[in-house]
Amino acid sequence: MTGIVAKNPFMDRESRPEGWPSHLDKSDLIVCDLRSHHPYGEARDHYRLFNWETSQTSDATIVRVVADW
Repeated sequence: MTGIVAKNPFMDRESRPEGWPSHLDKSDLIVCDLRSHHPYGEARDHYRLFNWETSQTSDATIVRVVADW
């Protein structure tokens, strides 16, 4: 997996997208999987939140946040 670490745009905010996992509200950073990849030395000026997926286990919620450029 290749990803980026990004500032969480929904930290401590009352309004967030429908379905956004509420337990991420207190995290200042999120790790995003990159939907489209580029060479290491060719970083982009910006990335955009593309989507997220959640899955429940018996004792945790798993979240996959996806970004694209």
